[in-house]
Amino acid sequence: MALHGGKQADYGGGGRLGGGNYGRGGSGLGRRRRRARYFLTGSFLTAEIGSNPSFVWRSIFEARDLVAAGVRKSVGAGLSVSILSDPCLAEMDHHFIESTHPGLIGKTVSSLMRIDERAWDVEILEDFFETRDRLAILSIPLSSSIHEDAWYWSFEKSGLYTVKSAYRYLDDLKNGFSTDNSAGFWKKIWALNIPPKVRNFIWRAASNVLPTCAQLVTRHVPISGICQLCNSSNETIFHALVGCSFARSCWHRSCVDIGSWLEMAFSAWWSNLSHRVSEHMLEEAAMVAWGIWRARNDVVWNQKSSNAAGVVLSARRTLDQYQIAQSSKNDCLLFFRGDETVVEHWKPPNFNQIKGDVVLETDSLVCVQAILSSLSTPSQFGLIVSDCKFLLTRLSFVSVCFVKRSSNRAAHYMVRASCFSTGRTIQEGFLSPELVAIALADFSV
Repeated sequence: MALHGGKQADYGGGGRLGGGNYGRGGSGLGRRRRRARYFLTGSFLTAEIGSNPSFVWRSIFEARDLVAAGVRKSVGAGLSVSILSDPCLAEMDHHFIESTHPGLIGKTVSSLMRIDERAWDVEILEDFFETRDRLAILSIPLSSSIHEDAWYWSFEKSGLYTVKSAYRYLDDLKNGFSTDNSAGFWKKIWALNIPPKVRNFIWRAASNVLPTCAQLVTRHVPISGICQLCNSSNETIFHALVGCSFARSCWHRSCVDIGSWLEMAFSAWWSNLSHRVSEHMLEEAAMVAWGIWRARNDVVWNQKSSNAAGVVLSARRTLDQYQIAQSSKNDCLLFFRGDETVVEHWKPPNFNQIKGDVVLETDSLVCVQAILSSLSTPSQFGLIVSDCKFLLTRLSFVSVCFVKRSSNRAAHYMVRASCFSTGRTIQEGFLSPELVAIALADFSV
């Protein structure tokens, strides 16, 4: 199958990032002069220092590696995003396409979409890309309302450049750490309000000293490095705690949005998670990871199998019991705990205070704030928000509001349960014992 054509924009331009045009290197006469002299046929990211460079250019060039490390390109229509030359993969350590099919040379991302439709052409992806790249491309969101491709800063959730994020990145490099191994990274682990043995476990996992099969093989222990739960992949620390099919089932049943499933260092995954979720969610993530490891050890050493629901329930119960013991105020818990008293319950919205006849409730405060804000961001998250705003302008009778996850546990449970159903749908009459218990607790008030 051949890649279809399309109107191709001038590569190297487009997209402002915190006040600077990184594709072209600035604006005005100074930009045109620098472009003509130092990167006439490319962009700032591919420029060289050149012979007899000016002091201004040397100063600008010093920041090129920093800019290249942090910038990514979000896909609108894809007309100016080069398939092989632009960093458009957001959730990976290496942000470039690695497939080397000759048919990809000189092509833009727009040629990977269906004709006259903002959707990926799966047949083309299967023909031209390796599995790693194909899955990464399919994970890139495509906006139906945004048509311009744009540069964004990947070290900030907003996609906008900040000096603080750049300084943090450079400081980590200076101290010989990656972002996931900085002093703040370790302090955040030891500050978690979880049992000491779980803190120690997360520290060992992030330090890459957890005795998984793959780790033992590197220590010349004569065993197989294959995971004994799924029997399909090497049992690295990341695979054992996140990537394994059993681990995925546990995470789907938890309240934690763990992000990418793609293989990476566990420390990098944990660092990314700690920047995306609240402290409470990070504590639950630590407990779930510890529960997964215990279940794995039961299989390996005791030939005792566990189920995902039991692992998550046990992790939450242990966390609840520990935090109650540590708290002198006996604060109410955010998760359902059997027949114990639950303070927070779902309540119908007050339609006298809300415009519209339909109310969409979500436990993501960041999403609600982004949708209600008049500002737009160039990141991939911003593209999804723009589509949501566009849909809401067509649905004047719909309002969006924030509710705590602990106040709407039934909805959260059903969404998580749908992940295991064909088409991600819940059949009418679906009433598991857990859902019944949650609903009865809500209606008992």
